[in-house]
Amino acid sequence: MTWLSQTAVLYFYPLFFGPYADFSVCDTSKYIEVPFISENPSTFRKISDIVRSQSPPTSPSPIPGSPTWCLWLVSALQGYEINSEDRRKLVDDIEQMSYDGQETLIEFLETGVAPSTLENNACKQFVCNTTELPTVLASKDPQELLVLWQQLYHQTLPALQSILYPLQRTRPEFDIRRTILTIFRDRVLTKVLQNVNERIPALEPMLFTVLLETDNDESAEFSAIAHRVMGTKQVLLRSLVGVHAEIQTFPGSSDGNLSLW
Repeated sequence: MTWLSQTAVLYFYPLFFGPYADFSVCDTSKYIEVPFISENPSTFRKISDIVRSQSPPTSPSPIPGSPTWCLWLVSALQGYEINSEDRRKLVDDIEQMSYDGQETLIEFLETGVAPSTLENNACKQFVCNTTELPTVLASKDPQELLVLWQQLYHQTLPALQSILYPLQRTRPEFDIRRTILTIFRDRVLTKVLQNVNERIPALEPMLFTVLLETDNDESAEFSAIAHRVMGTKQVLLRSLVGVHAEIQTFPGSSDGNLSLW
C-alpha cells in the first residue's frame, strides 16, 4: 500500500500528531479528506529518495485557520513538492490576509503544526513513538537522523521560505528559517541526542549549523548536548551572528577552511 493510498479526515489530525498537536485554530466542523503518510513506516523511511510531487487536492484559501491552509502547511512540513503556481497562490493569500490573520497563521505554525509535524516525521523515520525518541539511537543508525536533516534543510525550508516570505516583509522579527530550525532543535535533536555520550562525527556539520542559526537564551540544553556529540568545547556563538548561515567551519577540520553544507 503506497503512502497516497490512505486518507484521513482533518478532524482526526490531532490524534494523528499526538498530544502536542494544537489544531484549535482550524475549523474542524467539516470533514476534509486528504492524503497523508501511510502507517506502514517503510513508506516513509527513505525520505531522501522521495520527492513528493503531489500537492494537496484543493486550492489555497485566504483564511489562515481554514482546513485548506492547515493542509498546505502540513504538506510543506512533510516534504511535499509545491509547484510554482500553487506557491504563487499561497503567497497571494498571505498578502491578502489582515494583520490579525497573519498573526494567527504565525501562531499556528509556531505552536501547532510545525512542532507536531516535525516530531511526527522523526517518529516515522525511526519507527517509534514520541516517548521512545530519547533512546532511539541506542538501536538505530545515526544516518537516519541525517536523512531527516537533509529533507528539512534542502526541501522543507526552501518550500516554506518561498511561501511565507510576505510575513517577513511585514514582520522583520519573524524569521521562518530560524523558527523551523529552532523547533527541529527542540522537538527532534534535543530529544534524540539527549542520551548520547559519544562523539558522532557524521552529525557534526548538522549540529554546528543548528547551533549557529538558533543560538539564543533558550539553547543552553541543546548546546551542551551538541558539543558533547561533536566532542568540542562550548563557545559563545553569538559572536558569529554576522557569518552567513550557509557557511560553517566544520569541527575537526584540519585546515580550518570555511565550507559549504
